[in-house]
Amino acid sequence: MVIDSTNALAIKYQTDEIISLHSRIASSKKTLDIQVKRFYSQQFWLIVAVVSLFAVIILVILLTRAFRNKAKANARLELQKQEIIRQNDELKRISNELEEATRAKLIFFTNISHEFRTPLTLIIGPLETMLASQTLSSEQKLQLEMMLRNARRLLRLINQLMDMRKIDNEKMKLQAGCYDIVSFLTEIMHAFDGLAAKKNIEYSFITDNEQIMLYFDMDKVDKIFFNMLSNAFKFTPTSGTIDINLKKVKHNFNGQDKEAVEIEFRDNGPGIQEQHMPGSLIALPGGAQEASLFPGTGIGLPLSKGFVELHKGEISVTSKRVLARHFSSIFN
Repeated sequence: MVIDSTNALAIKYQTDEIISLHSRIASSKKTLDIQVKRFYSQQFWLIVAVVSLFAVIILVILLTRAFRNKAKANARLELQKQEIIRQNDELKRISNELEEATRAKLIFFTNISHEFRTPLTLIIGPLETMLASQTLSSEQKLQLEMMLRNARRLLRLINQLMDMRKIDNEKMKLQAGCYDIVSFLTEIMHAFDGLAAKKNIEYSFITDNEQIMLYFDMDKVDKIFFNMLSNAFKFTPTSGTIDINLKKVKHNFNGQDKEAVEIEFRDNGPGIQEQHMPGSLIALPGGAQEASLFPGTGIGLPLSKGFVELHKGEISVTSKRVLARHFSSIFN
């Protein structure tokens, strides 16, 4: 194409128009690229929004179901709670009725025990007076001694029952003084020398201390030792052994080590059956004793336990069937 003075201006206009058009095309392409990017970005966030919406819908459904299940569970628990409350109220009512009945029986029993003590005391007095008479025959003396022995046994049993009642009601008080526990136990031990000789029992008292001064209630400790020894002689067979061990020890009382006196009563009787061991210091059941042995009331050990605890001491029992049994009391 020949460019001359006649067409140069037209060609220049055309060239300028082409350049301008090219510039607009480039600008439009740039704008289009931006719109495409925006489209893809909006498409991505739309997908995210749709997925999130579905997730929220599913979560709402699950929460609604969980709320309904929780409401049903709460309703069931409320019914169970009401039933438990009703049963608890019923048990309380029954317990209160039993407690009232027991209290009435104990009051009646205590009154009867008081009534028994007076005539027994009146029986024992004349019996002791009659036994002091020099005009009695041997047969009469034996019969009176048997009557006195049994009357004293009944009186001792009633006193023990009344002591148990006082311990249960926390009305038992100590009348403690400072005494020699060694000589006190020796004196009580000698009261059983005749029975030991009669049953040919090897009877020993072992201690390394000639004297130990200790604060205790003489009457209550006397009953503890008497019960322990009576129990030992009751269950020890003829030609058996009974040992009493007394020693000073360090014992842990409520997390503190203190000086104490430990007294063991050990015998080689038949022992206590394993199933009765946990309750042996609460109440010794009749089934825990051998049929060949003397039956007992089962209150001696619980009473001793109560007296030991009044002295802030501890008492325990260990036993092996047929081999040996011993009771250990610790006084601080």
